[in-house]
Amino acid sequence: MCDSLFDKTVIKWNRLFTVFIPIFAILVVLPSQVFADSKTRESHPIQLQAASIIGYGASVGYHIFPSFYAGLESTSLSDSGTVMDIELDYSFKTNQIIARYFIWDQYGFCGQIGFISRDWTVTGTDQAYIGNDTVKRDYTLKIEWPNSAVSYGVGWFLVGKQGLSGGFGIGFISSGSPEVTITAPGASEADIALEENTTSETFKGYNVFPYSHLSVGWNF
Repeated sequence: MCDSLFDKTVIKWNRLFTVFIPIFAILVVLPSQVFADSKTRESHPIQLQAASIIGYGASVGYHIFPSFYAGLESTSLSDSGTVMDIELDYSFKTNQIIARYFIWDQYGFCGQIGFISRDWTVTGTDQAYIGNDTVKRDYTLKIEWPNSAVSYGVGWFLVGKQGLSGGFGIGFISSGSPEVTITAPGASEADIALEENTTSETFKGYNVFPYSHLSVGWNF
C-alpha cells in the first residue's frame, strides 16, 4: 500500500523537474557569467530559494565560508486518494536545518546533511475484519512517522555572477518506523491491538525514503 501511496508524490516530483530544469538551464547554465567556484559563493553569501524535497516550499541560508553553507528549509505536501479501496488523506510537513560542504572549489558539487523536524501523517477509512473479529467493522487507520529524522545526500548547486542560483540533489531521509493507530467502534481492545501490531509489522521497513531536491532562487 505504501508504494502506491507515494506514487502521487513521485509524479509531483517529476512534474517539478520538468518545470525547474528548463528554467535552470536557460537562466543559469547557458549564460557565460555563471560560476560554480568559491568566488560567487563568497560575493553572494545570502541565499533565498524556492525548494522541493517532499513537498514544495522555501529555503533560506548563508555561505558561512565559500565551502560551507548552512540554512533552513520548509516544505509541505498534502493530498488524498484511494489505495486498495481505502480512502486516504496524507500530509507531509518537513522542516530541516541543512548543511552543505562543497568538496572542490572549482565545482558546485557538495555533500549535505540535514536535521529534520516533521509531521508526516497518513489517515484512511475502510471496512474490514479487525484482528480475529468475525464481523466487518468500519475503522480508521492512522500512520505517523517519528517527528525527528536526518537527511543525507549529494548535490550540485550554482550561484551566478549576478546572483541567480539553483541546483539539485539526491539522498535519503531516515528515522524510526511509523506508529500505527486503529480505531474500530465495536471491536475489542484485543482485536484492535492485534490489528495494530500486524499493520505495524507491514510498515516496519518504511523508515528510509529516497528524496530528490530541487531549488531555484537568488543569492545576495
